[in-house]
Amino acid sequence: MGRIFERAAHESEAKVRFVKVNVDENGPLAGELGMQEIPALFFLKHGRVLARRARLANAAALEGWVRHFGT
Repeated sequence: MGRIFERAAHESEAKVRFVKVNVDENGPLAGELGMQEIPALFFLKHGRVLARRARLANAAALEGWVRHFGT
C-alpha cells in the first residue's frame, strides 16, 4: 500500500493532499475518525469526512477513488 499511496500522492498533489497518520502516535485522531482497520483511507473536505475506505487493492482503485471525491 505504501508505494501505491506515494504514487497517488505525487500524481494528485495539485488537487488533493495525502497525509499519513501513525495511529500509535495519534490514537485520539484514530478514535475520532472511527478507524477500525489499517490501512484506512479517509477523504476529508473542510474537516468533514466525505468518504472512508479500507484496503484499496491497487493503484487504479485508489486513483479512481481520488478522482471521484477529488473533483
